[in-house]
Amino acid sequence: DNGRRVHFFPATGRAFRRLLRPEAERETVHQEMDYLQALRRTSVEGEMELFERR
Repeated sequence: DNGRRVHFFPATGRAFRRLLRPEAERETVHQEMDYLQALRRTSVEGEMELFERR
């Protein structure tokens, strides 16, 4: 019934999960929505290579 926050560290492959207190859920959702809006306002530049060509 509680929200969860997952932290992932790609450099090490380490990940962990934290259960949120009910009073922290609203704040976390608000932070995530703010972050989503910031991503929508930011232009995407550069290239990404998903697979190495042989």
